[in-house]
Amino acid sequence: MKKVSFSNFIEFIIIVLIILITLTGGSIFNNLVEVNIFLLTTLLFVFINDHKGKLKKNGLIILSIGIGIYLLIDVVYMYHIVGTLGYISIFFCMIELMNCSIKVEFLSKIVKWIYIYCIVVGISIILGSINHSIILDTFSFMIPKDLIIQMEYEYSKGYISGIAVGKAFGAYIMNIGIATVISRISLEKKINIKTIIPLGIFIIALMLTGKRVLAIIPIVATIALLFVNIKSIKKSRIVTMILIGIILAFFIVRFVPSTQIVIKRFIEDADDLETFNNRDTMWYYSLKMFNNKPIIGYGINTYRTFLRNNGVVERLIMNGHNMYLQLLGETGIVGSILFFVLFIMALFKNYKLLKNELIIKNKRCYRLLNFSMYIQILFLIYGITGNNMHTYSQIFTYFFALTIVINCENKVKIENNMIKERKQYGANNCKVKK
Repeated sequence: MKKVSFSNFIEFIIIVLIILITLTGGSIFNNLVEVNIFLLTTLLFVFINDHKGKLKKNGLIILSIGIGIYLLIDVVYMYHIVGTLGYISIFFCMIELMNCSIKVEFLSKIVKWIYIYCIVVGISIILGSINHSIILDTFSFMIPKDLIIQMEYEYSKGYISGIAVGKAFGAYIMNIGIATVISRISLEKKINIKTIIPLGIFIIALMLTGKRVLAIIPIVATIALLFVNIKSIKKSRIVTMILIGIILAFFIVRFVPSTQIVIKRFIEDADDLETFNNRDTMWYYSLKMFNNKPIIGYGINTYRTFLRNNGVVERLIMNGHNMYLQLLGETGIVGSILFFVLFIMALFKNYKLLKNELIIKNKRCYRLLNFSMYIQILFLIYGITGNNMHTYSQIFTYFFALTIVINCENKVKIENNMIKERKQYGANNCKVKK
């Protein structure tokens, strides 16, 4: 029997905490996700990786520190002290996470357990569509009391979220699940029964949530990853994978009628496009914040306080449903530019690494970077109508993707240095012989 070491135990705790942070959706467990959980998770990463406090010379980390310092400076003009400082604390936890040297093997293990839990959530959504009481009654203990009415309303409209508790959370988690499968397909360059079954579960569950933008993202992300990996995949396999995808989508829509809720929403809610499903009102307040303080904004995580102080009815107070506009209102033009540069830089680094010969030969890194690319695309596209930068689970998911990029990039640098040393050693030997 294999002995469980203390470091293995810590790794297990980290995986549990990551699942708690990223995949518990709107359930009662998500209420535990506060600053202290982020701090604990980061400290455990530091502990198992023998972190010595050294700052990595990485552009993503340095830029993130710059953003963090800017957010701290902005505190002088802050509008809501508790919300701003709480957010900044989490942001610096994410910087420390990126700065940790994490073994690729452990990152792969984390993604594996994320995949397993996503399967559980996906099955719960499908079961919930068959019998609503399975979730609303059997798993009622997981639903916060203030969300019970909302859940009953969503189920009555045909929007199923299972144990994710909330259609937006359910759809986002299913996208994470799809990312784990697509990254495997990108590595193996083929679709087989081991990928079709989980992919089918995730797509069915995603469509059952009724979330339109999040239902489109898998198509966009898959096309993007196909473009990135196109040189390493035979054309015949590309055609085969596309055909299998079309057939799978047809069978899902044909034989699981409940999944048509997404299509119906596109058709029936077409009139709402003028107001973007009433999101234009929320965007108005983001722009009002920007007009009032265009350079530095009101401070990160102050949008709700701004609404409250501008007489908005309490039940209508929520985040801005556009990550970019809300960041513009909260951090001004300076902060928005800094965040935008971070988003683009991370995506570009990920793309370059996927083209690197050393990464292509390293199966774990290659698969992880495909997963990371999908997560970044998910985060950036959903940000057009979502609250990614103000939802702790989605913030963590994004910075975990950046952590993958940084650690894989570091692995490439180490291997390149080793190659140079070998060449130098060989050159020196030749000189000695001569």
